[in-house]
Amino acid sequence: MLIINREMLYSYMMDNASSRKPLSRWIKITEAATWGNPLEVKNIFPSTDFIGGNKAVFDIGGDSHRLVVIVIYVEGIVNVQWIGTHKEYSRKNF
Repeated sequence: MLIINREMLYSYMMDNASSRKPLSRWIKITEAATWGNPLEVKNIFPSTDFIGGNKAVFDIGGDSHRLVVIVIYVEGIVNVQWIGTHKEYSRKNF
């Protein structure tokens, strides 16, 4: 999968040391993936939630961080929309 807005992830990792290892792992796995549907995402990341409009929410680092993306399956694109702490995510309305 091609990750769009990846600079958002790198910026977040610079400011949040606890996210570096798990987020780097997510990037590596996602880049190597070829997801065709949500079930294929869940097979790799079982805790992923889908919130409509092809939006997926990933738990990063044992639920310490949340990553919201839009997955465009046909084109093989993962578009990063938002990343933050679990507490910050709880205040958002996705």
